[in-house]
Amino acid sequence: MGEREGEGLGAVIGEVEPGGIAAGLGLAPGDRILRLNGRRLTDLIRLRWEWAGEDVLLEAEAGGAVKTFPIKKEYDAGLGVRFETPVFDGVRRCGNRCRFCFVDQMPPGCRPSLYVKDDDFRLSFLQGSFVTLTNLGAGDWRRIERERLSPLYVSVHATDPVVRGQLLGRPGGDSLMAVLRRLDRAGIEFHGQVVLCPGDNDGPVLERTAAEFGALAGSLSLAVVPVGLTGWREGLPALRTVSSTQAGEIIDWAEGRQAEFLAAKGSRFLWLSDEFYCLAGRPVPEAVTYEDYPQWENGVGLIRGLLDEAAGYAWPARQ
Repeated sequence: MGEREGEGLGAVIGEVEPGGIAAGLGLAPGDRILRLNGRRLTDLIRLRWEWAGEDVLLEAEAGGAVKTFPIKKEYDAGLGVRFETPVFDGVRRCGNRCRFCFVDQMPPGCRPSLYVKDDDFRLSFLQGSFVTLTNLGAGDWRRIERERLSPLYVSVHATDPVVRGQLLGRPGGDSLMAVLRRLDRAGIEFHGQVVLCPGDNDGPVLERTAAEFGALAGSLSLAVVPVGLTGWREGLPALRTVSSTQAGEIIDWAEGRQAEFLAAKGSRFLWLSDEFYCLAGRPVPEAVTYEDYPQWENGVGLIRGLLDEAAGYAWPARQ
């Protein structure tokens, strides 16, 4: 199990919507919701589970005192609050030592949240954060399977256990495919990403990753992004960036695999982030190629979206 960052008790209210249920109860920013229906709240997922229904018992710490509120409401009525964070018992942090970790490459002087290595499956479900799935305990598995927390977003990088172990700084390898097969059997769907590190997980390793990940029924998409390196890499292993020539080769490979996946899965499934096209000096694909943009937040299709939006904009006439 990973460490937790900012561990606390209860759901801290950040904002209260005027006219909502919370406002009617007299709750204010800074108050904490401790329990719903007698159950302690660990995150927004659990809160939503307990809040669903027409009769809810809410326990909160408000104005320095613990108060209990019996609530009758419409089934789908919201509480009318925004919380300071979607997890209430602390963000689970990453225990890996990835060779390409962007947090380890951050310059000094940034806001504190940028130095937190989160690896929390709950944030993956709630926000689409990519997680390694290397820190799941028995309780986590029970929860994922019972509550059907799907889809999840997985930092794959390589399905070869030795290569993935090396990339994640896990001596002895890593059994990602066993984890993914268990998710698959439970009916959990997932998106994946590969941070491409030339010489480590490209070539035959990348081909194997795409084939094995794509063969799982629950796999929805796989994005490949080039490793990003900064000038703040003290103590980290040397890595190479993706060259313009290699970027072009990977584009050609990906387009061929997209055609195969389209025939086999009904989706192109495999996408490259926009940087590959910039590095290779090639135009980005047309919008239809990205289907429903499943990896938009991962930088896949952003340039196409911007170009199409600009093309449809009614620019003012020059004076």
